[in-house]
Amino acid sequence: MRTHEFSSTYAGASQNRSYAITAINAIIDSMASITIRRLPENTKRRLRIRAARNGRSMEQEARELLETGLARADAEPENLGESIRRIFAPLGGVELKIPPRRGKIREISFE
Repeated sequence: MRTHEFSSTYAGASQNRSYAITAINAIIDSMASITIRRLPENTKRRLRIRAARNGRSMEQEARELLETGLARADAEPENLGESIRRIFAPLGGVELKIPPRRGKIREISFE
């Protein structure tokens, strides 16, 4: 094999290897794993019961809970004033007497 044939063959193999590594990294990235340490025993038990009730493994149930929770967290934030009104509306309102204005209204000049 001549030198230029060897170098072009090596370059092709190197490029194929690069594509393979990129593809493997994409697969690994799409199947990320996490470990949750110090999970309270009560939480683990509730997850196990919920998973059994839904016919899933604990791992699949945890994935579903994360997906659902994160999707909800990404929703449009609620109007704070509207949230406060909804919480306190059942308690009734308070009518406040608004005092009349005193003095003159000044004109403001922006020069």
